[in-house]
Amino acid sequence: MHDPNNDQTNRDAVLEVVRKMKPFDSGIPLVRYGGDFDGGYLLPNDFDGISACFSPGVSKIADFENDMARVYGMPCYMCDYSVDALPINHDLFDFEKVFLGKETIDEFMTLEDWIDQKFPEWDGQDFILQMDIEGAEYDVLPNISRRLMSSFRIIVLEIHYLRRELQPKNIAAFSNFIDVLTRDHQIVHLHPNNHGGDQSLATVFGIQVPRILELTLLRKDRTKQHQPIRNFPHRLDQKNVATKPDVVLPTEFYS
Repeated sequence: MHDPNNDQTNRDAVLEVVRKMKPFDSGIPLVRYGGDFDGGYLLPNDFDGISACFSPGVSKIADFENDMARVYGMPCYMCDYSVDALPINHDLFDFEKVFLGKETIDEFMTLEDWIDQKFPEWDGQDFILQMDIEGAEYDVLPNISRRLMSSFRIIVLEIHYLRRELQPKNIAAFSNFIDVLTRDHQIVHLHPNNHGGDQSLATVFGIQVPRILELTLLRKDRTKQHQPIRNFPHRLDQKNVATKPDVVLPTEFYS
C-alpha cells in the first residue's frame, strides 16, 4: 500500500540536502572563462597566487584551460583515459592518459597520487580544480585528504546523476559528499546543464532537480562575505548546448 507519509519524509530529506547546496555571494565578483556555451564556467575573480589548474576529464575543447594558461600563465594538468591526446596543444599543458578513481590500479589513479606525481611540492600551494568526470566525482573527492581538498582555492565541478543520488538508498552518501565539498569551501554559483534538453530537469518526490549541475566553490578563507544569492541566472550564464532549450535553476536551490 502506498504510504504518503513516507513520501513526505523522502521529500523532506531531499529538501534538506538541496538546501545544503544553496549558493552564497562571497563578495568577490564572478568572471567567465572558457568561452561560450559548453566548457565556459563562472569563477570568483581571485586568481593571484594560484600555482596550477588540475582539470580531470577531457572533451573536444580545452578553452577553459587555454584561458588559464593564456591569461594567468598557469600550468594546466589534464587526464582522461578515454582520449589519446588533448584537443589543442600548449606549452603549459600536461596530459596523462588515466581515469581518476578511488584507488590507483590499472587505468585508474587517485587524485592525490596524480597531484603527487605532477606537483610533488603541492603542500602549501593553491590550485584550481576543474572536474567533469561523468559521475566518478562521487568516488574521487570523498577519498582525498582534507589537506589536499583545502589546497584547491577554487573548485569548478559538474555533478551528475542528481536524480539517482537523491533517491532514498543513495541520499545519505550524497549528503556526505556535499558535506565534504562545503566543509572548507563556500558554494558561490550553481548552473544547471541543459545537455538533456527538455529532459534536463527531473522530479524527485515533487522537487525539480537538474540531472547535471555545475557548482563553483571558493575556499572559505578567501571569502569576504556570506550573503544568500537570490537571483538566477547570473548575467554571464549561458546554455551549455546552444540548440537546446535552456534550463532554469529550481528555486528550491536558492530561495
